[in-house]
Amino acid sequence: MTTLSVLLTTVRGYGAYTEHPEWHAIGKVVEDLSVQTYKDFELIVVDGLFAQQRDYVAELSRRVSFQIVHIPPWADIWTTNRKVAICAYRNTGIAAAKGELIVNLDDCCALPPEYLSVFAHGWKLGICAALTWPKRLDWRRPQIVDRPGMVFGFGSYSRSAALELNGYDCAFDGSQALEDADWSTRLFNLGVKTALVEIPGFDILPQSGHSPDAIDLKEPIVKCCNAAWQTQRVWRQVRRANVAEVYTPEALERLVPGPCRYRAADICLHHRMPCAYLGKSWLDKRHELVEQWMKNPPTFDLKRRSL
Repeated sequence: MTTLSVLLTTVRGYGAYTEHPEWHAIGKVVEDLSVQTYKDFELIVVDGLFAQQRDYVAELSRRVSFQIVHIPPWADIWTTNRKVAICAYRNTGIAAAKGELIVNLDDCCALPPEYLSVFAHGWKLGICAALTWPKRLDWRRPQIVDRPGMVFGFGSYSRSAALELNGYDCAFDGSQALEDADWSTRLFNLGVKTALVEIPGFDILPQSGHSPDAIDLKEPIVKCCNAAWQTQRVWRQVRRANVAEVYTPEALERLVPGPCRYRAADICLHHRMPCAYLGKSWLDKRHELVEQWMKNPPTFDLKRRSL
């Protein structure tokens, strides 16, 4: 059985690097993965531009020794309407993964040759690694995270834990951010041991915007991610997500509040920026999408989908 599954979600195509427009986001990551000192892994690419990039990724697959599994994200209300749906993307990848340990990766990353070795080393110790910088931490002596909400996008988790939690909570889709804080909190509550590490040479390279063919960011976000996060933490304390019993009428109303209590005048106190709900031209469409989502909340069994 493959030890590691590297999960890459992408909505960027050619010209993804602002300083190197001739580079392709997936191509650069594949190039860095091809020289890893750790070899026992597969790459899962969940691609919002799947149809456009099918031939390109097929050509990449012929150049490398590891397997590339290239798949589109599950269709749901948010992906159909080209809204942010990172949870649907990640859950698609988790269902397809065969590795014991899943390592999340973003496009437009620069990876040193030892990148995957760090995660593999932690896994031998029974520890899932999560990246942090710029504070220097010795990855050979991992610092265990002792409180929830500390692990973010670049990290690893066991496939068995992901299935036990029933994946990322799709209540966060339709908006941006905080799904990773919810994910790390639920992993922590499940008893997963996680350590913060720094990997010298890892970097996020300057990126262009998302492709409008995959995600339309011209309009304000559909739901307030901070309201969803507060609801999850304070009220529901969700552990296993995406199950029918958590979507009571009262819970759905709390997940999509308005006006948000974090708004002061025109500024969101959480994000320190103008509130996305103030886009008046978007309100009718926003309510329409939220109403559809509330009538058909995302419920599924990730274990069945992973068979």
